[in-house]
Amino acid sequence: MRRIGTIIRGWWFWITANKEANELSETRTPICNVCQHKNKALNLCTACGCFLPAKTRVKDAECPHDYWS
Repeated sequence: MRRIGTIIRGWWFWITANKEANELSETRTPICNVCQHKNKALNLCTACGCFLPAKTRVKDAECPHDYWS
């Protein structure tokens, strides 16, 4: 159930202008861009299946490989 809440918040932060979420995404996105688990064509993480522009904006979201720590 927690994952559903994270997904919903991620999409919400992606479609709204949230300064904190955007700053968080700016630090996480470069890490995802060089990750071997990123599907570049779909902008998805192949490890967890999440849409990265949304997931990178959620404070309590975690990278399945701990690359964001």
